[in-house]
Amino acid sequence: MKLMGALSSLPMTITRHSLLLASCPSSVGNICCILLVLLVFAVSGTGCQIPAPEDTARTADRPGDAGSSGAMARDTTITDALGREVTLNIPVMGLAPLAPSVTEMIALVSGTGAMVGATDADTWPPGADHLPRYQVLPVDFEKLAELEPDLVLASTQVNSPRDARALEALGIPVVFLGGSDLDDVLLGLQLIGDVTGRKHRARVVVDSLLQRLHELTDLTQGVDVRPQAVFLISTGTPWSFGPESYMHDVMAWAGLESITRSFPNEAPVLSDEFILERAPEVIVGPFDTDTDARQALLEAHPLWRNVPAVRDDRIVRVPADLVLRPGPRMIEGAWIMARRAHPQLFRETP
Repeated sequence: MKLMGALSSLPMTITRHSLLLASCPSSVGNICCILLVLLVFAVSGTGCQIPAPEDTARTADRPGDAGSSGAMARDTTITDALGREVTLNIPVMGLAPLAPSVTEMIALVSGTGAMVGATDADTWPPGADHLPRYQVLPVDFEKLAELEPDLVLASTQVNSPRDARALEALGIPVVFLGGSDLDDVLLGLQLIGDVTGRKHRARVVVDSLLQRLHELTDLTQGVDVRPQAVFLISTGTPWSFGPESYMHDVMAWAGLESITRSFPNEAPVLSDEFILERAPEVIVGPFDTDTDARQALLEAHPLWRNVPAVRDDRIVRVPADLVLRPGPRMIEGAWIMARRAHPQLFRETP
């Protein structure tokens, strides 16, 4: 299946979004706060139905693929998400991710054994727990150099091009993967398959993700009137997502209409006036399971008492590490969002 052909066949349109965290100067302060929140949220995993992480590593998946016993290694030049040309000796054996979403992609395609380490913000997969950890904000270049990776994989969502220059000065090649939306995730999975000699496995993962998304959007097409909804990163300061965020796609897959899709700022802190005027019917967020989210919202925002979502207690919690990073598991985040927002659609669904 060709990637763009598969994408164009989806019931919901998947568009390429610009990066949430690369925003206009007026929202720089908000963006810095949100970036830290996205990286430090650590929550328990869910019963993810995408393919399990691979338990094989550093080997090609089919005879004739690069890295198999019958194939010779070769120099290949690739163009990454920043338009940089990087020449690599394919297949690459030891990978170092610089963002949790990249760790997830490597694990699904090539296994955690293909990694020399993991970031200090990684929460999935469990198989990465044994790996050495290193800091990514800012990057601990000394620790990375000690691990001697053959390739560092970075994300345009989290990492700076300056990091690439510093690592390349140490003789470590760096490839940036897009970090904006599902399109970027699928392209990143395929690139990882290309550079590690796991092309077939990457195709399996991509096809499984697309099938899982088809199944969900087929269900949520049955929602006659999509509830107006808002995603809040916390019950306190009402950070949300601006117009070019992947989050609006995730909410759309779940059968919700995001009220911040046309918001003028990329990383908004929503005012009471905005919430009262738009009156969301559903509030979604990575709220703490140990607290009453409705009560926490009322304590922080007493004027929201008559907002439909608060009044009717239609507050949907989704695990942070499924939705606060544009990675392969955000489709499972959309499934959880849909089940909790539209339980009537799932009464006969396993």
